[in-house]
Amino acid sequence: MFWVYGAQMFEERKKVREELRRKIGTCEEPVMCIGDFNDIIREEEKEGGRRKDRRKINCFRDFVEGSGLQDVKAKGMKYTWSGIRKGKLVKEKLDRVLVNLDWMKAYPNMQATNLPVIGSNHFPVVMNIEFGDRKGGKRFKFESKWLLMEECAKIVKE
Repeated sequence: MFWVYGAQMFEERKKVREELRRKIGTCEEPVMCIGDFNDIIREEEKEGGRRKDRRKINCFRDFVEGSGLQDVKAKGMKYTWSGIRKGKLVKEKLDRVLVNLDWMKAYPNMQATNLPVIGSNHFPVVMNIEFGDRKGGKRFKFESKWLLMEECAKIVKE
């Protein structure tokens, strides 16, 4: 598991991604990368402001694909960052979860969720690896009205 914080400067982000790609290449276990990558994979992941430099989008997409990773489709908020640039609201999906095939096989019921923002311009991303994978039956729920039934005390004694 790798926690990522993408640098502000593009050249620095490229260096971090190359180091991450090398580390992923040596892993013999499931891989998950989660955090602020400070880049988008597709133009549709940005709203407002200037268009993102196509070279930066392609570079990030090449990193994801070249590392054998896939972007986990998250529920919740579409964008994970927002800010004002030159007087206009800009929203982007900068924070995400990337996993390899081994991770998908190991955690087939995983679920990523982009939560609403609280005190930051980045929205938290949460990964639940046991989503929808509850073992056992339904949880027991006690109804207080059962105390009024004569059979209840008898059943509890048994």
